[in-house]
Amino acid sequence: MMIEGSAARALPEDGAPRRPAATDESLVQFIRDNQGRIKKFLQRVCDDPGLVEDAFQEALIVAYAQWEVVKHHERPLLWVHKTAWYKLLGLLRSRRLEVVGLDDIAPAPLADPSNQWEAEFILRQLLRRLPTRQRAVLALAADGCTDEEICQQLGLALTTVRTYKSAARRKLKELAEGASYEPGTRRRT
Repeated sequence: MMIEGSAARALPEDGAPRRPAATDESLVQFIRDNQGRIKKFLQRVCDDPGLVEDAFQEALIVAYAQWEVVKHHERPLLWVHKTAWYKLLGLLRSRRLEVVGLDDIAPAPLADPSNQWEAEFILRQLLRRLPTRQRAVLALAADGCTDEEICQQLGLALTTVRTYKSAARRKLKELAEGASYEPGTRRRT
């Protein structure tokens, strides 16, 4: 069985104890179906591609080791999201990478986006100015998770999730207004 891309590294090498083929197939299918979602979530929270890949790989290793339990979980994707989130937080702490606060850096002028890629790039630049947990809450909300699901994945209280969402939206609005964007439009004034 060939596993494509970075997901192949999460599985054991030849000679290592193997799980039953059915387990491997269900895990491989899960990875194929969800690796883009998991990585997208991590990329929204962290701009360092190396850390994103490391957190993704570590989450897959944990999922592989516990797949017999995880695959019977009500929502396995939420379980892996949560594992990837905690792996990313651990990597950020171990490398002492902190998000630069808004007060520590002067905002760069934003150019009008000419296409979707540029608009996403500008949004990522604005999101980088938010605290890590607020970014994670917004990323999961953008993926369609309910507040309760976000609570489960990030290990936060429901009121904390709602507070983070509100604070992040308020801060993004302030940043957009500081860049001379009119609220409710996509044009600069």
